Amino acid sequence: MEALERMIKNFLALDPNKILIKTMSDNPILEKLAIQLVQRKQLDFGLTGDGHFLGEYSAVSVEVFGKEPGPINLDDTGEFRDSFEVVLVDEGFFINADGQKEDTNLFVEFGSDITKLNEDNLSTFIDRLVPLMQKAIIELMFKNV
Repeated sequence: MEALERMIKNFLALDPNKILIKTMSDNPILEKLAIQLVQRKQLDFGLTGDGHFLGEYSAVSVEVFGKEPGPINLDDTGEFRDSFEVVLVDEGFFINADGQKEDTNLFVEFGSDITKLNEDNLSTFIDRLVPLMQKAIIELMFKNV
């Protein structure tokens, strides 16, 4: 009976935000996944987290500056994408990056949602997150039982 009481006490003490942070901290692959989803499934196609299209490189950008024709993907030098990091906060997490370039700030020019997961990619992320959170919940419930 004592074990059951400890398990119930542990269950009542569960905090979803703390479980999310613990799960993210214990599984660095989740941070990599979030970043890859933004970079490879959104920015590579010129899309922001809110579904806005960044536009196509202009003829001048292609001819004069040697950009590849196609969508603006914010990967000219790799500096911006290399700066991506997941920041854990009490309410969950967000992806931060250094958007300041020599003559512009990418967040000012293209919007603050350029590092945000869109709905489809957030769903993909959640599909990978949920089983790991379930495992963390079970571990916390049976702690000291």
